[in-house]
Amino acid sequence: MKLVVVNGSPRGRKSNSDKIIEWPLSEMKVNEDFIYEKIYVTDLAERVKQLETLKSADYVLVIFPLYTDSMPGITKDFFEYMERNKGLLFEKPISFIIHSGFPEACQSRDVMRYTEYFSKLLGMKYMGSIIMGGSEALSAAPESMFRKKIEAFKSIGRSIY
Repeated sequence: MKLVVVNGSPRGRKSNSDKIIEWPLSEMKVNEDFIYEKIYVTDLAERVKQLETLKSADYVLVIFPLYTDSMPGITKDFFEYMERNKGLLFEKPISFIIHSGFPEACQSRDVMRYTEYFSKLLGMKYMGSIIMGGSEALSAAPESMFRKKIEAFKSIGRSIY
């Protein structure tokens, strides 16, 4: 199985999205039967290659932060690129992780509903979304403050494969 992780953060490789996604990835049993590849929406020059990577995926996982009650513009741009090529991703399973600085999930629910709509628009299999609050503190607070969240995400990683 090949998992493709799409990092939708404008901060790219230095983002909280990259920190968060490492929690479940660190627990997945990567071997010849299971591999993963990350792509970053900030790599604008790589769009054609990114589409090829998505086409080769058995499962797509998209992670992005909530910015002003919406997804970042660069993430929306990537979604629009995917939509223009939607026939190539038909029936692929897709899940989302939406995180924000808000401690509660209610601000992310509209975007979560959009991810379900978007998945269906592309003809992909929507497998669900996870909302994580309080993520902005990741860049300043010690990891020990996030012990429960880290363990929850690691548990997800262990259950995937």
